[in-house]
Amino acid sequence: LVGRIAKHLEVDVPIAWIFETPTVEGLAGRTAPASRLRPLLLCRDENHAAVPLSHSQYGMWFINQLGGPASRIYNVPYCLRITGRVDTGALRTALDDVVARHEPLRTVFPDDGDGPRQRVLAPEDAAVVLHETDAAEDRLAGHLARAAAEPFELRTDLPLRARLFRHGQDR
Repeated sequence: LVGRIAKHLEVDVPIAWIFETPTVEGLAGRTAPASRLRPLLLCRDENHAAVPLSHSQYGMWFINQLGGPASRIYNVPYCLRITGRVDTGALRTALDDVVARHEPLRTVFPDDGDGPRQRVLAPEDAAVVLHETDAAEDRLAGHLARAAAEPFELRTDLPLRARLFRHGQDR
């Protein structure tokens, strides 16, 4: 029964509700729009207007405002070793393509005086800056640690950074 309800009505109903609610009318009253299995489609905002932060975005913004080590709590560093020569033009293009396809990677949280808002930048305004650094092997760990610990300025920074540390003969 729960499976049929989910399939035909696209709502998630806990099995306990079937036993707790003896009528269809009562069960229908317990299902909320938030329990929909498929999210409602939202209209694309072509003007890229500022909208209020979600609760989780506000929490991220608030912690970021505290500064210090707490402001880096949401950093998710990822390090990848690439052998051979890297075509930095192709790498930049690939990063920009990913950012253009995913609005969360183009979202900043400016404070317009009435509190922070989320603003989705147009793809052409959200180019990823690829920082390139020559690094000796014995200093690479320090470079990586500093890059991973660098906080984001949520008002202006894209939530994605790219660093390319070159070392050895494949500079």
